[in-house]
Amino acid sequence: PNTASSDPVGCPRTLADLPAAQRSTPEAVVTLEQCWLSMLRDYRMLATGEAQHLVDKKVHGSELIARDARVLAQFPSSAKLADDLRGAGLVDTLTVVPNGTAWATPRQLLEHLGYITTVPTTVVEWPRGLDLVLGRLVALPGSTIADTYFLEEEDGVVQAFADGMRWDVSALDTDGAVDVAAVMGFLNTISRDRGRETRFAPLEGGPDVIAAPARGLQAAIEHGWLPLELEPAAPRAKGH
Repeated sequence: PNTASSDPVGCPRTLADLPAAQRSTPEAVVTLEQCWLSMLRDYRMLATGEAQHLVDKKVHGSELIARDARVLAQFPSSAKLADDLRGAGLVDTLTVVPNGTAWATPRQLLEHLGYITTVPTTVVEWPRGLDLVLGRLVALPGSTIADTYFLEEEDGVVQAFADGMRWDVSALDTDGAVDVAAVMGFLNTISRDRGRETRFAPLEGGPDVIAAPARGLQAAIEHGWLPLELEPAAPRAKGH
């Protein structure tokens, strides 16, 4: 099939654009989504116009495309995208946003600015211990608890220290994988106990996560900008 990077005009947009024999195959939706993501990356103006068409006609090839189209239709320009994210409190008002056409969606821009990162889900992927990775999460641009100190103990238990308080969490699940929801809840507990506005949340259940002010994340949910949960499952953590 054609792709957006080689022939964006001829790239299929919906299942109806594919040959009849391909529409019911498992690869059909993958083909559409690959085309769509390529168009978002390389042809922003085309993608914006196509998004409005898909929203108006209520046609799409997958939920991913439908969701992205609804979001993209809100931002006719990259300048409006940046202004709306600032206005909602999702990024700092002083954040410098590069000019250009590459930032088609809030997620793309937030990933570029470093507000979104990926949490490894298995222990072997963690570079130098759970404590150091949690330190990297609280150092994200949207976080205000970067001065929290973490100490990893045995069996995946992590302690945190700040403002004369201590918290602890079991950061691994019963299979030995990183419990992203528990980690997010742990960091949110620390932020709340310290009187900070920062909240951490997984996108589509993880492993991609974001740190930002709570009101900004709430706006992202209300406007459908990001597929996230504002409050993950409660962690096994406590303040002392």
